[in-house]
Amino acid sequence: SDIPPRVFLNAFNLIRDDGWIAFNIKDRFLTNGDNTCYKDIMKGISEGAFSVHQRKRYCHRFSLGGKELYYIVIVGKKIGNVNLSEIF
Repeated sequence: SDIPPRVFLNAFNLIRDDGWIAFNIKDRFLTNGDNTCYKDIMKGISEGAFSVHQRKRYCHRFSLGGKELYYIVIVGKKIGNVNLSEIF
């Protein structure tokens, strides 16, 4: 199972300002029509709470049926905390 968005943001807020953060996320979580809220969260944190230094899509693994499963790795520096009440 994937990390719930609120848990991700709580963990994000635990990192000190100017701390480096690296994580990966399913590429489909950042597409229109996905209902996980991650697309909005990534937009929100990149507008004042997080400075992206590197972003790259890659094949994370193959499904049992042989389909490529793509993720995006994101590396950056935390600028400030995210106000959870503005998102949820």
